[in-house]
Amino acid sequence: MRRLDVLAIAVLFYTGWFGAVVLARTKYAHWSLVFPLIMILYIWARGPLRRSQCYLAAAITIVGAAFDFVQIRIGFVELRTDEPLIFPLWLLAIWIMYSCSMIVLGPFVKVPVRWMILAGGVMGPLSYKSGEFFGVLTFSTPVAFMAYALFWSVMFPATVVTSRRYA
Repeated sequence: MRRLDVLAIAVLFYTGWFGAVVLARTKYAHWSLVFPLIMILYIWARGPLRRSQCYLAAAITIVGAAFDFVQIRIGFVELRTDEPLIFPLWLLAIWIMYSCSMIVLGPFVKVPVRWMILAGGVMGPLSYKSGEFFGVLTFSTPVAFMAYALFWSVMFPATVVTSRRYA
């Protein structure tokens, strides 16, 4: 993979994250799904993915969305959007983009697992905190923030290590 591809996928992820969060509070939240579609098309245009990579992306999306679903249902996270669905499409879009970017970029992460645990435990919940800044969700208690820190301290290294195996 060329450096330009790495940069492009990172830009697509962060642009898509921002777009999904901005759209979340509007009646156009369903358009958030355009961002992962663009990312998927870009990844496929640069070369075919193996079936195992597609399964891994689906598994990452399902695990992440299930965790968020449980956190929403038990009241750790309160959504500030008006989507009438069981699970918000804008959040699903972010999980799809995360999983797609990780199956491609994960094998290039060359730091020890202990640093991945630290990075996941800090940056994961801060991403949700920035969603709070944009007014799309709130953490109900500090315990909720800690639950996300624990989840991401496992999820991030797990996705990196697993993506290396299926690269």
